[in-house]
Amino acid sequence: MSQEVLYRKWRPASFGDVAGQDPITSTLRNAVAAGTPAHAYLFTGPRGTGKTSTGRILAKAVNCLAPVEGEPDGVCESCRAFAEGRALDLIELDAASNRGIDEVRALRESVGYAPNAATYKVYLVDEVHMLTDAAFNALLKTLEEPPGHVIFVLATTEPHRIPPTISSRCQRFDFRRIALTPTVEQLHMIAAREGIEVAEGGMELIARQAGGSLRDAVNLLDQLAAYHGRSLDIEAVQRGLGLVVDDRAAQLARAAVERDLPAGLALLAAVRDDGIEVRAFVREVVQTLRTLLMLRAGAREELELSDGQLAELMPVAESASASDIVGALSALGEIDFAGDNYDALPAEIAFAAHAVGLPAERDALAQAAPAAAPAPAPSRPREAQPERQPRARQQRPQPQPPQPRAEPAPAAATPSPAPARAASGGRRPPRRPPPPAGGAVPAGLAARRG
Repeated sequence: MSQEVLYRKWRPASFGDVAGQDPITSTLRNAVAAGTPAHAYLFTGPRGTGKTSTGRILAKAVNCLAPVEGEPDGVCESCRAFAEGRALDLIELDAASNRGIDEVRALRESVGYAPNAATYKVYLVDEVHMLTDAAFNALLKTLEEPPGHVIFVLATTEPHRIPPTISSRCQRFDFRRIALTPTVEQLHMIAAREGIEVAEGGMELIARQAGGSLRDAVNLLDQLAAYHGRSLDIEAVQRGLGLVVDDRAAQLARAAVERDLPAGLALLAAVRDDGIEVRAFVREVVQTLRTLLMLRAGAREELELSDGQLAELMPVAESASASDIVGALSALGEIDFAGDNYDALPAEIAFAAHAVGLPAERDALAQAAPAAAPAPAPSRPREAQPERQPRARQQRPQPQPPQPRAEPAPAAATPSPAPARAASGGRRPPRRPPPPAGGAVPAGLAARRG
């Protein structure tokens, strides 16, 4: 006989069984009751919130032979086929391992065939964000105008990776993390039907550890029952979840609020020497500080504390100020253990910095940023200046009209030597020697003259 895990065994079978998603299940139930389901749906949200289960319920409801107000009746042949996993008209495709264009082309070819036995053929594509761009492009036309007998249900945990051309052609439903109360109710129901006894407060610890994922919560319950048996006390639940159950967590929280450096370092050293995981211990201290802050703020009703816990923490909350608690919470809540969960040095440094009043790293950076750029000096008021008299405009000299230029006087006419040249046959006449001093005339010249 094969063993079936609890989360598969108690998977919801109708819209009413889906926990914590009432707006979504009501909308889908009304669409089925009216006979107007959409041709494509996009389910987004964190893991373990019911996306795949809701898609299967939708496929069963639209093909039910006698639905009751939008819910599958669970007794017809079609509902039994879907519940037993032998329905041929529900095609589930894991896009993480079938992400190529060839798989999408095969899907497109099968879309044209009529359903085998049901009214609708439902294609449930899980982790659809893993498809390639070419696969999305190949799916686009089929998703926009599918045959009337086809419904697509696309599920993803990363809706930001879905192309807008795909998401705009689908009705989108965002699945939220399941609240603490619905998770605890589902765990109690499963435990009662499986014969598992859990001590008071144990289911709340399991639900908080799951972080809003109902599948994780049911898995944790299954693991605890397999390891510790069908009867679980609170200590078994805490050990199975890896929670540190140590009274020193409250003592370190008190030391952090009071900034008691010796006591805090001594507690951290003792925890390290005892082989306790320091990271888990600090997480428990942070949870205690949060409880102190809630008590100091007057939100006692929101906390589920025993009388012993209330008697231990209430005096600390009343004696401390809200700023002291917030400072301790900020200092211990931002510790980076860098992968070594048993190293106490990061916690010791953070506690010592808080105890001596050193600012946190981000606060120091925020204070250093304005100091790097000095603020401009305040501007001094300007003294009143005497009124300036308008300067007299100087008269520019007017340009004078240009004066006519005087023509130069003609030079005296000189006798032209041309006739003498003509008389001598074109030769220049010989130059006469200058007369001698005293007026005497040479004898030859005088005889020639005579």
